[in-house]
Amino acid sequence: MKLPKLNLKANKKIWLGAGTIIVIILLVVIFGHSKNTNATKGLPNFPVTSPEDISLINSKVNKNLTYAVVNSDPDKYKGQVIQWGGQVFVEPEKDNAGVYLQVMHTDSDNSFVVGYQKPDFQVKQDDYIIVTGVVSGKFEGENGFGAKLSKPLIKAGLIEQSTRSGTAESADLTIPVSQTNTQNGFMVTLDKIEVASAETRYFLTVKNNSSDKISFYTFDAKAIQGSKQFELKSIYDSNEEIPSEILPGVEAKGVLVSDPIDKSQKEISLILPKPYDSSFNNNWQDITFKVSLP
Repeated sequence: MKLPKLNLKANKKIWLGAGTIIVIILLVVIFGHSKNTNATKGLPNFPVTSPEDISLINSKVNKNLTYAVVNSDPDKYKGQVIQWGGQVFVEPEKDNAGVYLQVMHTDSDNSFVVGYQKPDFQVKQDDYIIVTGVVSGKFEGENGFGAKLSKPLIKAGLIEQSTRSGTAESADLTIPVSQTNTQNGFMVTLDKIEVASAETRYFLTVKNNSSDKISFYTFDAKAIQGSKQFELKSIYDSNEEIPSEILPGVEAKGVLVSDPIDKSQKEISLILPKPYDSSFNNNWQDITFKVSLP
């Protein structure tokens, strides 16, 4: 069975790197056919829909083909099946043949181009998705400064909606924590820490058991490891942000992100700014967690 392949020739807008201006690139996506490879032999027609076909394409994914590996030479890995997550960062385009996306894997410098032969697929800018499909070589273009750039081109067999955490790079180390700080009926729990090569993620649960509205801002949160300080940030538009105002009885979960910490260090402290209640009558302190690394 022969698999379809994307050929990009003319008429579309696309970003090709952080800090650039939008580049107009003429490009039309035409679905053709490519030779079978050992990786793709026996795959069903794209897009896949049945549970059996989804299971089959997932079984063909080459887990060793990370974005960084393929991006180094996309043509070398033509026909190989990958599964990458990311965020749609320009408005998708559609025609009668399919949906066309550019997806940030980690940031706009690390992105890939996707064609999906499912015109009715609902997706919009800023959505987080997981793409399973076949590498179709590279898409070439220029950034706003005239520099030549290339991005992996993926013929998608399956696209699934996800979350920021669901598409993030797998953790090299997961540290269960489950520490809770309680002040004036307001509970903040550090559930776990995930350390990946590109970032560290801090998973929090907050619950307001008081009768007041609580204001809780995380933009000044910091992590301290040895003599090094890490600034923590929320990932906006990820649906994994902790609300800044938490009403009585509300529980919420969220994720903060920092640069990768040093896994060889034995301890890390997480410091969150003190909350405030709506009456300003209570005494509040900064919220601090001390965590031992395995």
